[in-house]
Amino acid sequence: MRLQTCLKRYQGISRIGFANGGACLAPAIFHPLPAAGNWNINTARLDLPVAAEPVIAASRSSSATPGAVKTPAVKPTTTYWPCKDGQLVRVVQTSGANETHTLEITVERLQENQEARLLWGVYRSSPHAWQHPDSINIPGSQIDEASGAMMSPMTQTSSTTQSIKIEVPAGLSPVTFAFLISLTPDTTSQQKTPSSGKKLKRRFAVPLEGRHFSALLGAQPGVPTPLGPSTPPFSAAASKKGGSKKTKIGDTTAVNFAVRSRGGTSVALVLVQPPATKDENSEWTCVELALDPILNRTGDTWHITLPSLRNVEKLCYGWRVDGDVSWESGYRISPEVVLVDPEAPALVHLPQNCAPPPLPLPTVELSDGSRVLVASAVSCKFDKSSSEKEGRSAPLYRPLEKMRVLEIDVKKFAQGGKVKHPGTFVGVTERLDHIRAVGANTVILAPCHATAKGAGSHSHHAALSFIAPDPALSTDPTNPGAAHAEFREMVHALHAAGVEVIPSLDLTFTADGVDSHPTGVSLRGLDNAAYFRPNGVVNCGHPAFQSLIHRATRYWALQFGVDGFCFLNAENMAQDAEGLVMDAPSLPEALCQDPILSGLKLIAAPSHETSLLPRGGARGFPHWGIWQQRNSAFTRDVTALLAEVSHTALDGVAARLTGSSDMFGAGWSFGDEFSPLPGNLAAERRPSFSFNAAAMQNGPSVTHLASEAAGAAGAAVMASGGGPMPTATTIAKAMLLATLLAQGVPVINHEDVADLEMARFVGVVSRLRRKLAHLLLPPKFDSPRDLTWHGATATNEPEWVGAAAVSGGEGGEGGEYGPYHAPHGSSYLGFSVRHPDGSAVYVGFNPHPMTVTATLPAAPAGHTWLRAVDTSLEAPQDAAMENLEEVEGEGYLVSGKAAIVLVAAVIEHLK
Repeated sequence: MRLQTCLKRYQGISRIGFANGGACLAPAIFHPLPAAGNWNINTARLDLPVAAEPVIAASRSSSATPGAVKTPAVKPTTTYWPCKDGQLVRVVQTSGANETHTLEITVERLQENQEARLLWGVYRSSPHAWQHPDSINIPGSQIDEASGAMMSPMTQTSSTTQSIKIEVPAGLSPVTFAFLISLTPDTTSQQKTPSSGKKLKRRFAVPLEGRHFSALLGAQPGVPTPLGPSTPPFSAAASKKGGSKKTKIGDTTAVNFAVRSRGGTSVALVLVQPPATKDENSEWTCVELALDPILNRTGDTWHITLPSLRNVEKLCYGWRVDGDVSWESGYRISPEVVLVDPEAPALVHLPQNCAPPPLPLPTVELSDGSRVLVASAVSCKFDKSSSEKEGRSAPLYRPLEKMRVLEIDVKKFAQGGKVKHPGTFVGVTERLDHIRAVGANTVILAPCHATAKGAGSHSHHAALSFIAPDPALSTDPTNPGAAHAEFREMVHALHAAGVEVIPSLDLTFTADGVDSHPTGVSLRGLDNAAYFRPNGVVNCGHPAFQSLIHRATRYWALQFGVDGFCFLNAENMAQDAEGLVMDAPSLPEALCQDPILSGLKLIAAPSHETSLLPRGGARGFPHWGIWQQRNSAFTRDVTALLAEVSHTALDGVAARLTGSSDMFGAGWSFGDEFSPLPGNLAAERRPSFSFNAAAMQNGPSVTHLASEAAGAAGAAVMASGGGPMPTATTIAKAMLLATLLAQGVPVINHEDVADLEMARFVGVVSRLRRKLAHLLLPPKFDSPRDLTWHGATATNEPEWVGAAAVSGGEGGEGGEYGPYHAPHGSSYLGFSVRHPDGSAVYVGFNPHPMTVTATLPAAPAGHTWLRAVDTSLEAPQDAAMENLEEVEGEGYLVSGKAAIVLVAAVIEHLK
């Protein structure tokens, strides 16, 4: 009953007609088949729509098909089918220049003088609905009333062998020629059989596996690797030997399609060409090709090769899978939707206001609330024009110690009056001057792979594909190759300007939704059990998903030349298929040991560091001494000190400013000496492996945090009798200053430097960071340097873990002083670094809302202190590199919630 329902759903659709079929399949020529009277489900037959004129006449006539490709002679192929009762069926298939497919079917190992008849039919979209075109003319054929198949006699070639030769017009392809062999005793045998008054039961030669024998016409079985669309091996070999003309877009192209689906019992490849216009009367054209479970399947992979597709730049496709839909099994196949191929190199967005598609393409909601149809595309995989013209941009391989990162959301960043292509990859290149102005030489991009809103997951960047660039970020989402080409051009332009490009991958939810809101757009409809854990989180512990991410990262590295990857919600990579946290998870190890990826930046960005990472996150993400990591401990401690004014210990803040040696330094035991750590967690990393940001990823921005902190600080100042009010700008600059001067890689979000004043401040401090690198940025934790920590008073030592530092006042939390009424200098934190050449720097942070007089350390002999940064001052005095003002006296008034930087200068030079 379910099969009948599915078949009825697809009645009357338009399908692609193929010109000069066989080895020259050309879906540029589309012919609608008759809409009425095609399906006869009860008898599992079709009423000859494949042979209906004028479809076949147009298809077979080269004169009726401009630019049709002549079918070349093809070497015969032989397929052997062992049978359950010991017979052997041999199928020899030849496609020649006479525009016909010739099948020679032979059955061997019969009983002597046993009679054989061929029961046959052809089909495209359903193996349960055989057709019998008039153009396939076999003498002596008639309909077998019992089965509904066409029955044709076979010729005896020996006492135990019979054969038949069939010619099939190439214009019918692509079709599958399906058959069974009926076996009946001869007359002599019947005479020797005792009469019982009953008709002898007919027997069949049936294959060991599968329901029937098959021969593919106009298609080939294909190969299981690589997944997605690819150039089949025979085509690549012929090209190397010079045996075939170089493939070009617009000419014919051989394409192999492969998809993984363990729970699928039947799979069909759906080729779709959208209407040329958005007119409601425009007509879609498509064809559905059912794959044979024996010829087109290897293990869990279904595959098919179409030897000569035409106009692949306009061709979309998808997979329709039927199988185990039960919730309990975990497969949860979605047969009602044409699924997006997770390995497709490109996707297209099609507007919903055009004519409805003949087959149900999935609908997704984008981050802006709009809804579009989505389909897979193959064009950029075979379009060599762009890569041949520009070549792949090679990674810049910049040392970590020299990186300065700007985080970019393409949709939000590519805006403004000077941007002609807002919200696109092209728009990013149009804002290249802004990237340079803030001193960034690396950009980390929010997910640029295709995304949509994840149903039930509250995610606006849920992955629709980890391989295809997002069509929504291109100038033409309906053009299959636009996103691919424009992302490549953006990388090329940024590399030319000396800016590295690191895209992000979000490894949590996908556009397939969660268990409470399943949608079945792609991975969920193919094999939910392999790709997802319970609740809809991607299953990084399953080999199938691990292989997908491994191929995706390699694809972006090889196709676009990106400089690395940032893995959002990376804690999922540390869990197995059951969600258990592992010390040495296989996916991160495979990525960092891969010979192509190991030289790139691999950045883990966990969202729940302490609970879902090994050993409570004390040693960070499993790293093997290779992975970099976004340091959430830096964000937590620095934000607590400067924005939240929570009662944090200053020794924790000092550790973050000096590279977080507790996480990135060597550590061979956990808790005590009896709990040794594995080498991948214990190995030492350099301070530059810490990526430092002042705000949590996907959390409130620095601007937002500073605004809230300014309000709380202002209330504290008023309660204390009044005085200068700390501003949000002062606090935001102090937070960004800590990020830029701390050991590690500074990460600034583009939203925090959208204001011109803030962008100028960050740009100046970035230049100052480069100038003072020999003082502030030692290459290793044990590199010698003269570092001294300072408090606000003459004691010259911060209150590391004292009551005032920890609780905010002598009375403890809520005590005599309360959180904002501690002695003004109790939470002040400063440090100075001196170099043998006489250069020195002093950095101070005042987290208190009141002004603090900080006692300065003596400058090096023959030097004096000059003010380089004071975040409480107005621009351009807030940060400068030239014409610095000398600091007089032994102290400096550090305004509430402000930070300062002083540099030593030779007195003689000042004169």
